[in-house]
Amino acid sequence: MTAFDPGRLLEHLAAYHVAFVVVGQGGAVLLGAPTTTMDLDIVPKRAISNAERLADALAALHARHVITNRPADQWPAVEERDFLGWQPLSLMTDLGPLDVVPHPRAVGGYEDLLPNAKQVDIGGVVIAVASLDDIITSKEALGRPKDLAALPALYETRIREQRANPEPDHTTPEPD
Repeated sequence: MTAFDPGRLLEHLAAYHVAFVVVGQGGAVLLGAPTTTMDLDIVPKRAISNAERLADALAALHARHVITNRPADQWPAVEERDFLGWQPLSLMTDLGPLDVVPHPRAVGGYEDLLPNAKQVDIGGVVIAVASLDDIITSKEALGRPKDLAALPALYETRIREQRANPEPDHTTPEPD
């Protein structure tokens, strides 16, 4: 079993200048949700140059496709052409599991997530993390038992965040 080191995995992708947004439970954890995860989900920018950088970064981590009905030593290595169709990929790397999800359900792709993403500093490297609202929307749309089980903690985290950072009141006071 590969040790999961999400911080180093994110730093590695950033070192290769891969453009991505962290989503899923890993994103929720980075935003302060009191939950855990054993994998990382990213939404990469869909551009050929980014696909090349992503493939290079993953090759350096000996990434392999996870195929559940085969022993791990028979999982095929990641190749650059794997990103040409931009299909979701479940991978195992030297730093742990990574899911590459080009278009998460209900929230769109990289360009849709980036405007609301939070910038999170991880050891001096700034990483884009999908907003908590986008993570919640995606989990609600997926509706899998593990996603539904995570929602109460995410709702509570959103409430705590809203209390800590209330929206400014933009109403115009009435004249005297």
